[in-house]
Amino acid sequence: MKKKSLLLLGGAILFATSCSTTPKYEQKNILLIASGFSGDSTYQNDVYFNLINKYEKNKYNVKLNLLELGNESSVFEERIKNEVLYEPYDYVVVLGDDLSTFVESTIKTYLGYKFIFFDNESNEKYSNSVSLNFTPEDFGYLMGENIKQKHEKDVGYFYRYQNSFNNRKLYGMLTNLNENSDDIKISCYGIEERNNEQKSLDYIKKATINNNVKLFAEDVKDNVTYFEDNLETNEIITSAVTLDTKKDQVNIYKDYNKMFNYMLENIAKDSFNFSSNINLGIKDGYLSSKGITVKEENIKTLDDSNFDEFESLKNKYFVDVSKQYDVLDSVYGLYHEAVPNCSEANDWKHAPRPGGENGLKPASWKALGIWSTIYAQENTKRSVNTGIEFKNMKIYGYSKRRGWVFVEHANPVGAFYDENFVNDYHTNFEGKYFNNKLDKSTRILLDKETKGFNYHPFGEQTDLEAIDMLDIEYVYSTLEIRLFTWDQNKPSDIEDAKYVANIGGDWWVEKGATWKPDWSANKDVSLGQFRTLTKEWKTLEMCSAPVEVAKNILGNKEFLQ
Repeated sequence: MKKKSLLLLGGAILFATSCSTTPKYEQKNILLIASGFSGDSTYQNDVYFNLINKYEKNKYNVKLNLLELGNESSVFEERIKNEVLYEPYDYVVVLGDDLSTFVESTIKTYLGYKFIFFDNESNEKYSNSVSLNFTPEDFGYLMGENIKQKHEKDVGYFYRYQNSFNNRKLYGMLTNLNENSDDIKISCYGIEERNNEQKSLDYIKKATINNNVKLFAEDVKDNVTYFEDNLETNEIITSAVTLDTKKDQVNIYKDYNKMFNYMLENIAKDSFNFSSNINLGIKDGYLSSKGITVKEENIKTLDDSNFDEFESLKNKYFVDVSKQYDVLDSVYGLYHEAVPNCSEANDWKHAPRPGGENGLKPASWKALGIWSTIYAQENTKRSVNTGIEFKNMKIYGYSKRRGWVFVEHANPVGAFYDENFVNDYHTNFEGKYFNNKLDKSTRILLDKETKGFNYHPFGEQTDLEAIDMLDIEYVYSTLEIRLFTWDQNKPSDIEDAKYVANIGGDWWVEKGATWKPDWSANKDVSLGQFRTLTKEWKTLEMCSAPVEVAKNILGNKEFLQ
């Protein structure tokens, strides 16, 4: 059977064939896989397309074809399965940093195929896979060297995802800055989304106005154009792939041509050592920055042995932007910290919102209840050994007559709900949650077995007439939440865990009422902002009052005491 090769790239489909007759190598047929997360016009995709076109006819006697998967991660493995069952390939190449977390089952199922991750480091090693990736510490070290040469003291660092890869890049940058750069301060901003222009521009504004940032170390490929178009007097140091160099931008280059050639040569020779990661960086000329030379021996790799040093360097240099969170954004903010994995049909997916009647209680309704929702972050892989712990779930009500009144300290127990709440379907997964009634805390595990579900804890319905609060106007609810290692005897994946949660409340027609499809029994008070979850405790908040009202009635939140 005549074989074909498939290349997968973000944002477009490209089929390329080869008629090379070079006798040196036996013909290899390659399937290249890419997602459409990044869109058609990204710099990275342009680079990939240029590579494929360049190697359409090549001396290595390979045939290249492209399979583009689109944006819906739930169908990725099915589309790959259909392709590889239709026709055999010698190698499957996964292009870019989007896909390795979504093709795990494919790799395990099709052991006869050899998988190559191009421009990506896989966190898990398989006997039939190899990763070709640029060394993140090298990136960071070059960014740090550029920062020092600019002599700016206030720096903004923008990253897409906070994870092990980004931590390694930051470690390279911080170890460089630690060499005679004690007075530099770095404001860190996590976009945590593929494309969000509003968030990007707002973060730029906060950095320049609130933190006096004049120099940006930028690592959000799909948002780099927003920086270029909206920074008039500031400079950018970027590791994003760009085709043009602007006078206000210092580029750190990945040598994709050299890397692609390296991959094809090893494919032609069948010489890859699978079950390994191949880090390509400064030493071998795969990474460079104009006018910057460094000694490779100065660059240290981040691992478990020096993670405490990394934390110490962060404490020394970072401005903790996460502490600038304002409860006033919890309902009327323009975006979430990160997006939950659910349907676009949910009008609260990308930003918080007040309830159906501007958060106000329907006149004749008599009950109130608190809830939270906990999701996997959109387009990320669910963790294997990272749990979520939450406690101190409390709700308060406000009326002009009584001021703030404590309503309930809830025991946060609920169920696993369909992530789109279709027909209010919910279930329980044995062994995936544990509740401590004594301290009113709960631990859950949102892993592959619970895929398609969130966790939805809630409190009791409180009879407002019984507590003399029928004139309640506004609601404040709060919850403390963090990530933790589920089983200490197994490998931790907490650095790459991606989960979000929010807090809210429901008005109920009366205590004891149950949910009805026409929402005649309950209505949202408000849906609070989703926040990213970390190893450190975070406080989720929701205040349903309009911003100007909330400023006056929240004060310093003495009522919480």
